[in-house]
Amino acid sequence: NQNRLWARDNTDSIFVALDAKGQISDSFLIGGRVLFDQSAVPDLALSPNNFDSNQYNLSALVAWQPLDFLQVGLSGTLGIAADREITESGFGLTLDQENQREDRWFFPHTAGTYTSTFRRAGLSVRMGF
Repeated sequence: NQNRLWARDNTDSIFVALDAKGQISDSFLIGGRVLFDQSAVPDLALSPNNFDSNQYNLSALVAWQPLDFLQVGLSGTLGIAADREITESGFGLTLDQENQREDRWFFPHTAGTYTSTFRRAGLSVRMGF
């Protein structure tokens, strides 16, 4: 029987977004969004399967309404996560029980540099009756 500490150090964080949408003609609608999402995972608890970073998302939308009851939209999003360099990880795994630090979570250390980006495209079809 071993007493193991588990990584549960997420903190409260905020996100802020600005949305804009407007009808530019009877048939066309455009829109956009700018979003900032603050990281909720502290450096000590960051790992590849618990990755979190300050994120910046830019989105755009264009929609066409060829008929009164039909609208077709295209959207795109670019998400950029700020780089995070972890030098002091709260994780540690060793086979040498005598030299194991007691304040480490029971996983391999996760020091390193983390980053990510994503691109997403969307197609929507809306019908009204």
